[in-house]
Amino acid sequence: MKPSYLGWLKRTWPLALSVLAAWGVVHLLPQMYSDFEFSGHGIPVAAWYTDLNQDDDVFRYAYVVGEVTYAGKASWNDADSDISSHKPGDKFKGVQYLSTKPWRSICRRDPERELREARTWVVCNLCIFFFGIGCISFVVGNASPEKSEPFSMAYWQASPQSQSLQSHRFSLVLALTTASFPGS
Repeated sequence: MKPSYLGWLKRTWPLALSVLAAWGVVHLLPQMYSDFEFSGHGIPVAAWYTDLNQDDDVFRYAYVVGEVTYAGKASWNDADSDISSHKPGDKFKGVQYLSTKPWRSICRRDPERELREARTWVVCNLCIFFFGIGCISFVVGNASPEKSEPFSMAYWQASPQSQSLQSHRFSLVLALTTASFPGS
């Protein structure tokens, strides 16, 4: 019998789906942790532009916490910042520093909104991960020769285990329906 490459693909796609979803969760966790920190301990601060060199991909800003001046950098993005109209020393709005670590700062981001979005993506990735795991168990469980055609009616009617399982399911459904409707 000639091995089929399509059969190999049918057996491995759930594993690939689960691995991809796990990678998505791992990819989101560092930024999610940072957003979690800033949503609880982020403090808005007045800042100013210090370096607007267009040769770099970033611009630099500074802010003062107590008596100490800290510096930060952000991506040069004309669409969000309107940075081309500014010069060094101009006020820069939207900077937050971390109260527990004042040298860490973010700008032009809403950490609470991004934390909600990251949670949503993590939940979606976990659902995909568990769906892939469920499909793996289904594919591996149906790979045995006894279960060659699990969706055929002849298989379910001929198998003694399936007949006893069906009778147990029927009695469970009957018990649940009579328990939920005591008058019937």
